[in-house]
Amino acid sequence: MCARRLRSQHLATPLPAASFPAMVTDICGLHAQVMSAAELAAAVRIDELPRGTVAAALWKERSLVRLWAQRGTLHLIPAGELPLYVAALSNRRFDLDRPWLKYHGLEAAEVGALIDAVGEALDGRELTREELGKEVARLLGDVRFEELLASGWGALLKPVAFQGRLCFGPGEGNRVTFVRPDQWIGPFERPDPVESLREVARRYLRAYGPATVEEFARWWGVQPKAVRPVFVAGDGFSQVEFEGRQTWVVDGDPGRHAPSSEDGPVVRLLPLFDPYVVAVRRNGARPLTGPEKDLVYRKAGWISPVLVVAGELAGVWEHTARDGQLHVDIRPFAPLEPEVAERSAREAERLAVHLGLALGMRFTAG
Repeated sequence: MCARRLRSQHLATPLPAASFPAMVTDICGLHAQVMSAAELAAAVRIDELPRGTVAAALWKERSLVRLWAQRGTLHLIPAGELPLYVAALSNRRFDLDRPWLKYHGLEAAEVGALIDAVGEALDGRELTREELGKEVARLLGDVRFEELLASGWGALLKPVAFQGRLCFGPGEGNRVTFVRPDQWIGPFERPDPVESLREVARRYLRAYGPATVEEFARWWGVQPKAVRPVFVAGDGFSQVEFEGRQTWVVDGDPGRHAPSSEDGPVVRLLPLFDPYVVAVRRNGARPLTGPEKDLVYRKAGWISPVLVVAGELAGVWEHTARDGQLHVDIRPFAPLEPEVAERSAREAERLAVHLGLALGMRFTAG
C-alpha cells in the first residue's frame, strides 16, 4: 500500500513541469506553514520545476490561493477549487463550539458579526494583520478585536477563511496581508457544503486511501462524527478490509490497482510539513514509535524533513546553504543499504540543482 500512496502522491515518478497545477489538485493542496517548504514539496514531485513557480502561481498568476484549510493549517489550494474547499470548510461552525467561544471570550452572535466585519474591512483593500484588527475593531465598536486579531496563529481569522471571506494577499516585507477571495480571484458561487465535503473525502481517499473515517477526520481536523455521514456505500465509496481494518476507498479509482513500475526502492527527501508525512502518521508497515516518532512529529505541531524509503519514514534530514553550496545531512533511523544511500545522494543532488547550488561535502547517509 505504500507503493500505491507513493504513486498517488507523485513521489514514485515525478511529473513534468507542465503538470504542476494537476499535482497540487491530486495531493489536496500544498502545506504552506513555511512557504519555502511548499516549493520544495512541489519540487520533489515535479522534475526540473523552475524556481519561483509557487510564488508566481500565488502572486502573479493567482492560480493558487493561500488560506487556512484542513486542520486549520495554512495550505495552497488551486484557485479554481477554492469554492469547493470553502464550501466543505463552511461545515466547521466555530459559533457552535462552546469551549472555543469561552476560550476566546466571545458569544455566538459575535462570530457572525466578525465574519461580516472582516468582509467589509477588506472590500477593495489589502490589509496587514494590524490594519485589519484596527478596522474590524472600528466597525464593531469593540476594541477587543484589535488585540484578538493580532495573534500570529490566526485563531479568529480561521472561521472567516472557512466562510470564504478571507485569504492571504502578497506580503509587505515580513508582514502578511489579507484580501477577499471573491475580489482576489474573481466572484464565485459556493456549492453545497455537504456534497463538497463528500468530494473532498473522495479526493483524500484517492491520494491517501484506503483509510478509515477516523483517519480522514484527523486529516481534515474534526471529530469523526462530523464527517461520518458523508461516507455512504454506493455513493461513490466502498468499504474494503485492509490490514485487519474496515477502510474506505473510492469506486473506480485507477490508482488502487495500478501495477508498480518502480525499479528498486523509491527514495525521497521530503521537506518540512510534507503532505505525505502528515497523512501517514499512523500508517505503513513500520509505524514510528518512541524517539524516532518524536524526531519527525515534534512539539507545537512541527513536522521535520523526512527521508522516505519505499514509502516508510526512514530518517530525518536538514540542509543549509553557504557560499554557493548546499550542505545536506541525512540521519537515518537504521543503517542504509548501499543502493538506498546512493539514491539518497541522488536526491540531495536533485535538491541542489533545484536551488541552483553545488552539493557540499557534508552529505552523510548511514
